[in-house]
Parts: sequence; C-alpha cells; structure tokens
Amino acid sequence: IGKHRYRIFQNLNQHLDPHHFVLLDDGFQHKAIVRNLDIVLLDSNAPLSNGYTIPLGKLREPVSSLQRADTLVFTKLNSINERLVNLLIPKLKAQFPSLPILYASSLY
Repeated sequence: IGKHRYRIFQNLNQHLDPHHFVLLDDGFQHKAIVRNLDIVLLDSNAPLSNGYTIPLGKLREPVSSLQRADTLVFTKLNSINERLVNLLIPKLKAQFPSLPILYASSLY
C-alpha cells in the first residue's frame, strides 16, 4: 500500500465501494487505520523469536498486543516445527483464552 500507509489508505477508501476490503502486510501496528478484523500471522519456524521487539528481537509488537487480534494463524507449519508450536499453544490459550488459533502449511 506504500510508505505512508494511513494517508494512502484514507485516499483509497474514498474511491472504493463501501463493501471493499484491504489486506495489509504488517498492518497490525498501524492503529490509526480503522479496521474490523485483525489476523496475526506467526511463522511456525520461530513463532515468537526471542520474545523481544525490534531492535532486540524480531517482533514488531510485544506478545501482549495479541489481545487486540481477532485470529492468530501459525504459518509454515510442518512436522519439524509442529512440536514447538504445540508447546506454545497452551501458554497462548492461557493468556488469550478467546483468541482463535489456526494453522497453515504449504505443500510443494
């Protein structure tokens, strides 16, 4: 959508049908953009990295921000990283009991 997401998003909304949707990559941290669904994707190979946000880690926001998410999807799930994800699920369910958790994998 561009470097200045909010401004571009506002401009785009003025020209689209009222029943449109916009899919933003890394849009979760852009709180000024009003939306009605937040889907957070976590790479199953390193779901929470080291638990720290940038610059100490790879997370763009603290794990506690998942309270704003509508759905969490573990991506790239496979037989190798499945154990790590399964160890993490109970902790996430305890902290965010109403958060739906889904899984996605790719077949090549």
